[in-house]
Amino acid sequence: MDLLQDDSTSILGEEDRISNVPDEIIYRILSCLDMKYAVQTSALSKTWKNTWTSMPYLNFNSHLFRDSLHFDKFVEHALSHRNNHKNVSTVELKFTLPYTVKRIVEYGYLHNIRQLTLVWSIKKFIEFPRYIFKSHTLKHLNITINNPRRNYGGNYGTYLISKSAFDLPALETLTFSGMLFGNGSWKTNLDLFRKCINLKDLILHRCSMHGLETFSVFAPQLSNLTIIDVIAFPEVFEVVAPKLENLTASISTRGGRSSSDFLQLSTGGFDSLDKVNLSLSNYCYGKDKFFSQLLNLFQKLGSAKSLILNVDAIQTLSSKLDQISHEPCPFNNLKCLKIDTTRVKRKDRIKTVPTQVKNYLLQNSPNATFIMDLPLVPKKRPRQQVYDDTMAKKVAKLEEKIQNQDEVIAEQKANIKILEAEKLQHEKLISHIIKGKMAELTVQVESGNPDYELIHLMGVNFKSVIDLIPSLMSAMVAKFYSQYEELKSRFFTCIDASQWEKIEAELGNLRNYERTCPNNTQSQSDVPVAELPRALNPSSADMSSSSKG
Repeated sequence: MDLLQDDSTSILGEEDRISNVPDEIIYRILSCLDMKYAVQTSALSKTWKNTWTSMPYLNFNSHLFRDSLHFDKFVEHALSHRNNHKNVSTVELKFTLPYTVKRIVEYGYLHNIRQLTLVWSIKKFIEFPRYIFKSHTLKHLNITINNPRRNYGGNYGTYLISKSAFDLPALETLTFSGMLFGNGSWKTNLDLFRKCINLKDLILHRCSMHGLETFSVFAPQLSNLTIIDVIAFPEVFEVVAPKLENLTASISTRGGRSSSDFLQLSTGGFDSLDKVNLSLSNYCYGKDKFFSQLLNLFQKLGSAKSLILNVDAIQTLSSKLDQISHEPCPFNNLKCLKIDTTRVKRKDRIKTVPTQVKNYLLQNSPNATFIMDLPLVPKKRPRQQVYDDTMAKKVAKLEEKIQNQDEVIAEQKANIKILEAEKLQHEKLISHIIKGKMAELTVQVESGNPDYELIHLMGVNFKSVIDLIPSLMSAMVAKFYSQYEELKSRFFTCIDASQWEKIEAELGNLRNYERTCPNNTQSQSDVPVAELPRALNPSSADMSSSSKG
């Protein structure tokens, strides 16, 4: 390997640019790899031998190992050989069993971790480990539960969150996906975020709070709250967040639980509220089912400056036009009202918003901007115009295709020049390596007393080069033995026949190696020309210089 590195550097005049990249960039590159593969980079070069031990990013995936035992052993090895003087900024875990997780998480917390991502795939009903929620340095926490048995009915979820408040005073962003906060039998209150005094962003995705009386979000610094695709709501969803600016919420579920299918919001007032994005689903219900609840929810969000409603919400408001005409509007500061028509089936499309609904929403904000992106309806055109347009498009496409082909041809010509240059470099590299080996062998033959261990090592070393570039194996072996036969004919009388036989026995492993690797001895037509240079026949001048070297 050293021989290849030295020769390639001297011939191609290039340096190891990767090893000269700053450590921070190398760490960022390796952060895209699982720890299993990051450790393997230590074999790439001597300068990378210990690089992984100082990485601030730790990614572990138990799915890459045969079983939990092999995963546990690898984790123990990786953590025990890591540079403990280096802090850990990010830990990402994908796992099925929780046994090794504690070791990794506690190691991260001990080294001042700032970001933790957990992806847990398991079928059992289990209480989520409490040690996850105790750190004074963690700023970003993302927990995803992958449950292969999840569905919209019955007992959703497989995890029971701890009832204790999270001890995460530095936490700024928190995401839960697939978490079960209540199992239907608690009938209790959860106040998990009270100690998260710096929490700014909270996302609850596909979570269930079924059976809870109150789910509280007490977060004095919270500015963004997202509640989407909820499986079941609590009886009361309490939010005390005076600095809340953006609220995005799926305000109804797709299930059929009468007591937990709508967001019953309780607030201490949202004085800083700017943008509200509400989506409602009428999938399992009549369009008028949530009419009263929706109006009641609007009362809690009256300070919003921008309001986005989906089509189902508009249909619910339109279900009782007589009543809504007499309802007072809670929105006093609207600057923009937008109707979200995305993800709407053709049968559910609406052409416009009823005047009564629009007047209700903009009652106190007549100057607000109203936005509704309606689906475009194609206009009918005369047949001749259609024919002319079609022909014009065909001509334009044909001209574009011709232009593209010219560009491709020019690009291929440039690639051919690059391939030819690479081929020349490979030929020079092979010639240089073989020249050095022949020079070493000449010295041994001329001495009259060959050192067979050195000759054997020579063959092993040459084989290691072949291992690095298997696509060049056939050309390298053929050229090596071509020059060997030339050397033997010139120096045959320097040693006796038995010594030549022993030399060939020591070098014979190369021919044997070639026979045992059929995939590497494929025809040269199957290998890119840049990777498989032809074997050059050595001239007498070359052999003379080799013998003198």
